[in-house]
Amino acid sequence: MTEQKKPVVLDPGVEKLLTMYAEDTAQHKFNAIVLGQLGVGKTTLLKTARMPVLIDSFDPGGPKLRDFQPLIKEGRIVPDMRWSKSKEFPFSEWEQVFQSRIREKFFDRFGTYSIDSATTFLRSMAEYAMKKSGRDNVSQPEWGAIGNSFISYIKQCCALSCDFVLTGHLVLEAEEVEGRMIARFASIPSMQVNIPILFDEIYVLINEEKSDGIHVKLLTRPTGKYIARTRIGSGIFLPQEEPNIKKLLEKAGLPAEDRS
Repeated sequence: MTEQKKPVVLDPGVEKLLTMYAEDTAQHKFNAIVLGQLGVGKTTLLKTARMPVLIDSFDPGGPKLRDFQPLIKEGRIVPDMRWSKSKEFPFSEWEQVFQSRIREKFFDRFGTYSIDSATTFLRSMAEYAMKKSGRDNVSQPEWGAIGNSFISYIKQCCALSCDFVLTGHLVLEAEEVEGRMIARFASIPSMQVNIPILFDEIYVLINEEKSDGIHVKLLTRPTGKYIARTRIGSGIFLPQEEPNIKKLLEKAGLPAEDRS
């Protein structure tokens, strides 16, 4: 006769914390920064996210991709192009629109929200700072303020009711000690680390040239050259995965269905 296990009795304080963790919706959401060289497919990756996908496009011509057009006509990808087309400083208008969207629960309609890309978004912030100061450069204190403001917006984006994906470019830099080349987030030094660490997922897209053509791979773990990591796929994801967000969500046991 097998001995029956006694039920585990948890301390009320511990049980409360575990309940809070289980009920925290942030534990079931996806947020990622996707980094890569120019033209590697960062914007293309967004068509594999939970739809509808709202893209605030600061990169000129990003959603012009041919395979985006049917999805845009169907309303499954919704690009906001005014940020890349505006000749005046689009960040000031985006700031107002973003807060209005939060108040109106606009993001509840989407499966994924994306800012494409961080590089051009930060450039827009810098241009707005120069406009306000009347100078043609950004001072060190102003860069500090821009960095703090950007961090605040990223935290708000990660707390939205939908998934959030930020794209960004990479810059190659020589490591001081060994002199090897390391790919870092293209930004000022203080934000090269402070921005990526705000995300659960840090992915890097790379091209691999093979005999049958060029293949795009998504790095989920760090290499000697690239900095990447995964939390949702810890112990599950391969170091190189297929660049498909929904498949990664399914593999991690997270919701992968579109919103109606």
